[in-house]
Amino acid sequence: WTDWEARMKSDGFHASLYGRHNAAEDVAETVTLYHIVKGTPQEASIRALFPARFAYLDQVIVVAEASLGGLTLAAA
Repeated sequence: WTDWEARMKSDGFHASLYGRHNAAEDVAETVTLYHIVKGTPQEASIRALFPARFAYLDQVIVVAEASLGGLTLAAA
């Protein structure tokens, strides 16, 4: 959790007050938000609020989707 908590601190913004104090909840909320805004007109503005965490998710999602043989996580 140390790496994620460092990213939370770096971003300085949280989806909820509960997520602010609970890293597991922050992961759940951030991943959900990431998928909701990905590819929408709102993506850039939300990404600006969560730059470190979205950058990390960009890397993790690419690796995960590659392991699914071309499927996307949204379709899996």
